[in-house]
Amino acid sequence: MQALCRFQQTGIASRQQLQRPAALAALPRPAALRAVTVRAQKQEQPAALERAELALMPVSLAVADLLMHPAMALAEEESQPGRLFDFNLTLPAMMAQFLLLMVMLDKLWFTPVGRVLDERDALIRSKLAGVKGDSTDVDAYAIEAQEILKNARMEVTKMIQTQKSNKQNELDAQYNEAKAKITREVEASIAAVEKESQAMLAKLDAQVGGKLMVFAMLTNILSNI
Repeated sequence: MQALCRFQQTGIASRQQLQRPAALAALPRPAALRAVTVRAQKQEQPAALERAELALMPVSLAVADLLMHPAMALAEEESQPGRLFDFNLTLPAMMAQFLLLMVMLDKLWFTPVGRVLDERDALIRSKLAGVKGDSTDVDAYAIEAQEILKNARMEVTKMIQTQKSNKQNELDAQYNEAKAKITREVEASIAAVEKESQAMLAKLDAQVGGKLMVFAMLTNILSNI
């Protein structure tokens, strides 16, 4: 309310300032000079205060408007009791705002999002169509892959068999070599034992022959006696 009073006072002062030239023209010459002097003195007030008042004027008007609307609404409600809704410019304004919001959302949100979704759907459909169209190539690739796997298995099996045969031959060679070595060692041992046995038998034969000769000589001597 104070802002409203201030606004009214400002309007009155402006009207008074507009009416002052006519009043000055009606005054006598000395009085007009004094009025001009007083007016010049008043105009020498700080410009900052005037700028502040001008800056605060819209705020004052807004506050006055806010303060006046409830009072006017209460006065209208008191003058027309039982009234639920007032068909004034508020309803068309709200409808216009709602329609404007719908148009803005459609242009700025739904249309770009729908365009992106349509492009993505078209891309997916094109890829699916390309995949379905290339089914023959896929089958050919599958057959080629099976052939490659088959050849790889055959090569691996062949390599395994080759390595297995080579390893078996190597093991057989090592076995035969070890067997021959052992056979030679056994034969050498047997030959050495036989040679030693023959030497011992020859030695025993010599000893037995000597003893037989002694026995024969003793027998002859005893028979001569």
